[in-house]
Parts: sequence; structure tokens; C-alpha cells
Amino acid sequence: MNKPKILIFSLAWKPFLGGAEIAVQEIARRLQNDFDFELITYKFDSSWPSQEGLDGIKVHRVRGKGFGGKYFYYRRAVQKAEELHRQHNYNYVWGLLGSHGGLAAWKFKRLHPEIKYLLTEQTGD
Repeated sequence: MNKPKILIFSLAWKPFLGGAEIAVQEIARRLQNDFDFELITYKFDSSWPSQEGLDGIKVHRVRGKGFGGKYFYYRRAVQKAEELHRQHNYNYVWGLLGSHGGLAAWKFKRLHPEIKYLLTEQTGD
């Protein structure tokens, strides 16, 4: 039986890990026998790989264009998600935080109403 597939959206990922990213990393580690995880994040440094496996999660990095590229992360992330969804047919979409990652996941979910949506808020407020 194929495991359900979860696509995660997070602006930051390794090597930039905060509390929210660490929480997702730990959840994915504990559930990797039951689910397949892929993640779309921003490529802050051009020397970083565009794709790699980290801690049981297949990570895809997208780069914004021009001035303020990370502020348009969600557009590039949704484009990448569309490409990946055609190949992997995700069951769930998971947005990390209510900003960049959550927006990208919500935009993707609106294009695919059949996919279940999860938003994680991890904050010190």
C-alpha cells in the first residue's frame, strides 16, 4: 500500500531552523513510516542544492527573481507544487506559519480542493 503524501511549505529550512521548523522536522521524523514528506522552501543562497533529502523529507528549494525575491516565494512555491503534484498526487498540504508558508499552502489548496489542508502556528507570543 502506498503511503499518503504530504507537501509542506516553509519559507525557511536547513540551515535556518527555528522552533517551527524544528517542530515540523520532529513530527515528520516520527511519522516517516506512515507518510511520505516533501517540502518546498526558499533558496536563500545560490550555492545550496535545489533538491536534497534531509531527515526523511525530500526538500525542494525555489528561488525568487529580482529585488525582494523571498517576498514572492509563495508564487514560485505554488508553481513548483503544481509541477510536483502532477508527479506525486499529494493527499495533504501543510503550511508552516501564517505568513509565507501558510499563504503558499493555502493558494495551492484553493487550486486543489480535494487535498486536505493543515496550518501549523508555532510562536512565542
